This record gives sequence, structure tokens and C-alpha cells, in this order.
Amino acid sequence: MRPEKPYRRNAAVCALALCVLGGIVLFGLLGCGKKGPEYKIDFGGDEAFYEGAKGSYREGEEVTLYYGLIATDTDYKFLLDGESLNYDYDEDRGFIITFTMPAHDVKLECETKNSMEYVPEVVPDVILFDYYSATTGTDGYDSHVEYVLSTYSREEHRLSVFVKNSPDEEEARTDYLVPSELSEKCYRAVCAYEMDKWADRDDLEPIDGELVVLKYKNGEDYVRLSSEAAPYGGIAEMDAIGIMLAEYATPEYLEQEGNE
Repeated sequence: MRPEKPYRRNAAVCALALCVLGGIVLFGLLGCGKKGPEYKIDFGGDEAFYEGAKGSYREGEEVTLYYGLIATDTDYKFLLDGESLNYDYDEDRGFIITFTMPAHDVKLECETKNSMEYVPEVVPDVILFDYYSATTGTDGYDSHVEYVLSTYSREEHRLSVFVKNSPDEEEARTDYLVPSELSEKCYRAVCAYEMDKWADRDDLEPIDGELVVLKYKNGEDYVRLSSEAAPYGGIAEMDAIGIMLAEYATPEYLEQEGNE
């Protein structure tokens, strides 16, 4: 038998190398390709009420969320980019919302409606929420901000913002006409944080350096919460409602003269 010529062996080695390299490239393209982009869900500030919520999801990923803040005699409707979503129910975890993440950011909304009680005509200028925060410095400098949410019409509430930056400065007021859903969000937060049970707690302590007061309407009465007697984490919970109110104090909702 004639010995194999060197150039034939070299050609065989090259062919084998090309096959291996091609397989690696193909595997890289198909098996270890770069993951696609992630997209966000806009919860409208209500992400704390959705168990299992993540910051972002990939296209085609199955999203599963649990909504456990459920009241009796209330109808619930979930909308994804304005379209109704079907949902299931679990006795331990509440409503189960599932959908496939599309290739873009989406908005998830929860609409609620009392299905049993008669809804009376709206009486204007009834205060629903009043959030107040003041800071006093050692040099006598003090400032405060206050957000007052009151009734205006069935579709809109009036949000009045009062700001004072120094003792010598006049208090400035700005009014906004905001969607009435804002009060629903605030009341859901009150429920989630169990603020109605503060009076029954024995771990309330005064917090120095800042005064935070939250007052909200509860039936015919008002509940007043304060940093003068708050549980651990209570300031952050009151501030969370203040932040909800502040998010609607934008030029989009600025009340124009002649609206009344």
C-alpha cells in the first residue's frame, strides 16, 4: 500500500476542523444565542398589590400574578393595555391573572365597582385624604407640604397642594382635577397596610425630627394617623400614600380657571 500523501492528510484535517467550527457557530446561534430584550409592566403604582410581580419580562414569557386585595360586594376587572383579561381565583391567593408577555411594555389596570350598594350623588368638597409632612431644623428653618384630596365630581377629584419652604414665605396653593380612581388607590393602600388597626396596636412610638400626619375619611368619621405615635415602618406607609397623591400633581391635571 502506498503511503498517504501529506497534502491529503492536511486536507482531511482542514475539512474536519471546518465541520467542527461550523457546528460550534451553529450551536452558538441556535443554542446559546443572546437573550431577547425585556419589557416592563406599568402597574399604575399598584405593583405592591400583585404577588409575584417582577420588574420586567421577556417576549413570550408566561406572566402569572396573584391579586389578593379583595373586598366583598365588589366587582373586579383587569385590563391589559385597555383590553379585558380573563382570570381565575384561588381561595388562598386571590385572583390569578395570567398572560403572555408581548414584545413591548404594557399597562395593567384593576377596575373596581361596588355591586351591591346604591351610589349617591357626589357631594363636592368632602375631604377624602389629607397628607401633611413638615420638617423643623435647629436654626429655626421649617417647611411643609400638604396634599388634600377632596370630592369634585363622579369622574374627578380635586387635589390641592400646599407648599411652604421657609417661615417667611407665603404658603402657595395649586389645585389639580385628577381621576377619581386616585382615591380608590389610596384606600386600597390603607387596607393593605392595615392602617385601620393602628389604634389597637401596642408598639406605637413617637418619631423625632419630622412630623407626618395622614387623615382619611372612614364612613362618617375621619381616622388620623401621625408620626407622634406610629408603629415601626409606619412613616414609610404614610409616605407611600403621600407619593401616590404627589404623582398626580402634574401639569396634565392642573385645574384651569372657569372649571367650576
